[in-house]
Amino acid sequence: MNINSKAFSLIIGLISFIAWGTLPIYWSQLSNIDYLEVISYRAVFSMIFTGIIVFIMRDRSQVIEVFRSKRLTILFMLSAFFILLNWSIFIYAVVTNRITQSSMGYYINPLLNILASAIIFKSRINRIQIFSVVLVFIGVMNLLFNYGSFPTIAILLAATFCIYGIIHKKVDTKPIPGLFIEAFFMSIPAVVYIVYQFSLGKSVFFTGTAYEITLMLLSGVVTSLPLAGFAFAVQRLSLSTIGLMQYTAPTLSFLIGVFIYKEVFTDAHLVSFIFIWAAVIIYSSDSFIRYEYHKHRLSKKIL
Repeated sequence: MNINSKAFSLIIGLISFIAWGTLPIYWSQLSNIDYLEVISYRAVFSMIFTGIIVFIMRDRSQVIEVFRSKRLTILFMLSAFFILLNWSIFIYAVVTNRITQSSMGYYINPLLNILASAIIFKSRINRIQIFSVVLVFIGVMNLLFNYGSFPTIAILLAATFCIYGIIHKKVDTKPIPGLFIEAFFMSIPAVVYIVYQFSLGKSVFFTGTAYEITLMLLSGVVTSLPLAGFAFAVQRLSLSTIGLMQYTAPTLSFLIGVFIYKEVFTDAHLVSFIFIWAAVIIYSSDSFIRYEYHKHRLSKKIL
């Protein structure tokens, strides 16, 4: 199969989203380890792995360019902070049996992006998009009033990833060099915490099993490879295709949380997810139709 073909790109994209969707199983295997240590090693090993890729692909010029620019350095420090916060919340959700709530966050994120684009970048927002956002709001409020629990993790995951995306709209760096720079900044506090754990004799390398240590060593690979696959696919597939595929990950996480880890899922949760799923379907369908319509108009103009 030709690596530049649409079919191959589609397969790589789906594999990346499936990997993201099944990562809760991976992180749950490390639930006996201090989750801050898990996040710290994830940052450090991501930096090492992406650094190797940057060296092999000879993308060092982009890394140098960022560090030469005070503006870009500050932006990447901010993006590193918010993606580290996002990772921390996600892994905390996994080890505390809140995988379904984390999936809710990644369903909400694209719709939160609509609001952010309208408010910050003055993007036009149509009635269907507004309706989708309203449905999400109803779903969240339903949990608050009928279950008595605000989905804090879901909202924080959606918000931190939304802010991360906003920051990235202000930079023009390839995904892998960008992740290396972010991982570099994340690794600064991470190394401090790892050294602290070593000094107390609580490091996973002292207390963990061979299996847990192996998973920790591979944490950079499982973090970076799906991103590399996503970056490959997004350059070769339409945004509408990528937009529809992105819901593979939270759907798998939701199914894993409910059916594998038997997390609490009440009627109130079901009603909220129905509202959110409806919003996602309406929003995705509208985006797909608009994309295909504009593509058709463009092709007619060219002809």
